[in-house]
Amino acid sequence: MPHSRRGLCAITRNHCLTALKKSCGDPAASVGRLDRDLRETNAVDPLKQIEQHQKCLPMWELIAARLSPTEAHVMRLHYGCELPLASITTKLMLSNPSGAKAYIVNAKRKLNAVLMKRRNRARLAAA
Repeated sequence: MPHSRRGLCAITRNHCLTALKKSCGDPAASVGRLDRDLRETNAVDPLKQIEQHQKCLPMWELIAARLSPTEAHVMRLHYGCELPLASITTKLMLSNPSGAKAYIVNAKRKLNAVLMKRRNRARLAAA
């Protein structure tokens, strides 16, 4: 780390420690309060985010395996990144008159067919 950066870090650290000492006698006593104060109110809990990702992973794997690359990309952009269909149509320069919506409709149809086959196989296996 360059000297100027190290110096800036040291100054910042010392400033924070001084502010803590002024606010209460023991900086360690205010750590819990500081953690609550520094936490963003709209921040996503990392553990929940990982759990959500793990739940969705089989779905994204199915999408990648069963759909065309363009369909999978449109699904990722729309449902994964929450981009509006009009933006996706423009970004991918889709020539279809219905744009990204046509890819979503076709992708859903393909995925529903795959899921129905799986359900039917599971019912037959259970019977």
